[in-house]
Amino acid sequence: LYDMHIPPILCVRGNPNVLERPQVAIVGSRQTTGNSRQITPVIAEAVISRGYVITSGGAFGIDAIAHRHAMACQRPTVVVSAVGIEKIYPKENRDIYEYAHQNGAVVSQFPDRKMSHAPNFPQRNDVIAALSFAVVIVQCGEKSGALYTAQAARKMHRPVYAAAMP
Repeated sequence: LYDMHIPPILCVRGNPNVLERPQVAIVGSRQTTGNSRQITPVIAEAVISRGYVITSGGAFGIDAIAHRHAMACQRPTVVVSAVGIEKIYPKENRDIYEYAHQNGAVVSQFPDRKMSHAPNFPQRNDVIAALSFAVVIVQCGEKSGALYTAQAARKMHRPVYAAAMP
């Protein structure tokens, strides 16, 4: 976190010691294709098998696929939340948040909020990049939050990888 311009104070729900383990962010589009749904678990498996913890934003799409692969492998995962550590957003990903509470961590630099707040998401992406040894983008559009995470990672001199797909 010291590589961030202004390191945030993070709230943690779950096991704070998991944050001391090396992490790799797997991020991408909320709207996924068949190819990205197939390759994300392969990438997640490669990350996990090398001893890294998967870190992502807990969102629909690529984030959820990566977190759920960690769950299927019974490995810790880190959810970086833009709405605080007590609120589940999106609520359809309750299983990811509950698993992370018990077997990893949910972290946030924001006090718990009743609703999502759009400016928090780029700041959340900065934290994803800062916590991670590297960032892997599986699929994203031109204005994707995943690209913001990649830009943040590059500013912090973290490697950024993109999945090769048709």
